[in-house]
Amino acid sequence: MTTPSFISATPRSSFKKALLVAALGASATCTHAFTVGAHTFLSVGIFGRFNIVTAGDFTAQHSDQVCGFAAGGHVNLTGGYSIGSARLHADNDPSKRPLGLIVGKSLTWNNASGTINGDVFLGQGANVSIAADAPVTIPAPYQVNVITPNVAMLALDPEMWIGYAGNTVNQTFGPNNFKNVTVTSGGIQIDSLPMAFKSAFDHYFGYMTSKARVQAANGLTEVETHGGGKNIVLNGRNLTLKDMPGNMRPDGTLNPNKPGAMRTVYIFDVNAADLSDARYVGLKNAPATDDSLLRIGQSLNNSGRPDSTWTLIRVKANGQTSVTLSQMGMQDFASRTANTMWMFDDDIKTINLSGVAVEGTIVAPKAKVIANNGHINGTIIADSFEGSLEGHCAPFANYLDPVAE
Repeated sequence: MTTPSFISATPRSSFKKALLVAALGASATCTHAFTVGAHTFLSVGIFGRFNIVTAGDFTAQHSDQVCGFAAGGHVNLTGGYSIGSARLHADNDPSKRPLGLIVGKSLTWNNASGTINGDVFLGQGANVSIAADAPVTIPAPYQVNVITPNVAMLALDPEMWIGYAGNTVNQTFGPNNFKNVTVTSGGIQIDSLPMAFKSAFDHYFGYMTSKARVQAANGLTEVETHGGGKNIVLNGRNLTLKDMPGNMRPDGTLNPNKPGAMRTVYIFDVNAADLSDARYVGLKNAPATDDSLLRIGQSLNNSGRPDSTWTLIRVKANGQTSVTLSQMGMQDFASRTANTMWMFDDDIKTINLSGVAVEGTIVAPKAKVIANNGHINGTIIADSFEGSLEGHCAPFANYLDPVAE
């Protein structure tokens, strides 16, 4: 791995040279396979430290991603851009330097002054082109790193693969859950950084979403039409973990081998057509915490405090291939962005965001996201991204999928 050093506020000529040098790497091959634990996690792993993650291309103008972004394909920036100003650390551990940018295939930067506050990782052989009118700087101590196949997992392992780790009984929740991961040789071949992204999207996210769609919704989706638009209210019915189907054993303890084991997850289904017409999506009767585990003496966090609850909103295609979120209010989710996931069916190929403040993390690995202003408090996981959207840090809190293996 090449790790060029930088002085504070690296001049653009030195930065360009460092990028070009780091883009050159020797060819090699390594393989990785993932050991699946007893349960599936709904998790975006290391990708939660970014605002936008794409398997393919990332094209953006006139904006900033304060938690940076990662792209398995080509990156094209124009019109002024800032990356990583929030300086989010791995596991919130100040001893680890923040990630600012991961680029798989190429980086083209035109007329886009800006700063990268965080380490840069480039796929081996990635083409880098920074125009003369693009004064881009990277302050010390951040560095440009090349990811050759031998170290393709360095930026991604083990954190990204939390989804394949542990089980509900033995899992340690909180910062340490990033460490409960087993990676063995053989299986998935990673020849380049783009291949690592492909593995993440095809294997991990594909597996995760397929499991998350099996369990029936436990909340009610209420849709009302007002003045040509729709209000969608998600009603959690005040369910707690002990009320969710399959959790309780006859002796009153939780059954870790049944759906929903050890985590309270409100699950809602929303039709794509209704969401496109919505002016407001609200949440009611879904408390942010649940003390079920405390009351039956099985609290895993050992803190004496109620556990957080999570909200999974599954956007169902039902014949639609695109969804538009425009001028939509999501205020009820603003205080729980770290525990909210919007999961889009694979049949939805395009998501349009226009003047909307997205609260929570979007998981749509098969969709192209097209943005026209607005912002996200969370992360977008998508096939590709194009447009202008401001990203604010709100890392998704990993939690258990409601479906046992």
